Amino acid sequence: MALVAVHGPARADNFFLIQDASDMSELFREVNATPPSNVSVEENSAIIRERVACFARNFSYVKRAKICMDTYQRDIVATARANVSGRPEIGPFVKNIEYCPVMYNLCEGQVDAQHRTSPGFCIRFERQCIDYMLDKFWRGVPLYDNLQLRIE
Repeated sequence: MALVAVHGPARADNFFLIQDASDMSELFREVNATPPSNVSVEENSAIIRERVACFARNFSYVKRAKICMDTYQRDIVATARANVSGRPEIGPFVKNIEYCPVMYNLCEGQVDAQHRTSPGFCIRFERQCIDYMLDKFWRGVPLYDNLQLRIE
């Protein structure tokens, strides 16, 4: 199967392949360049806060994956279905929103003291990641790009 780069990290069948730190760095830069949407601000912020609280309650990777991330993904998809029009690529969308909590953690590790005092700075950054994934896999996904990826 051939990998095809489409405006972002390498993708195969519309799934990101984060193979090394440079791919994650590229995704971080693209998310940072994505303006935060006004759609679902409160809902997505509440979902992110609940995920952070769930991670704080559950130290086991298995519990975080099974309880926290399952709830996070289900709630993000339900909110998107209610508030975003478009023809979603639901599989790739669900797979790739798994990177949004990573973006939150990268934000926590990189922000300086000035931004740390700003409440919700990294929550906003995770929302930008959700918006980035919505733009890529939900809002106005061009049919021909999808066919092109499947043919190659």
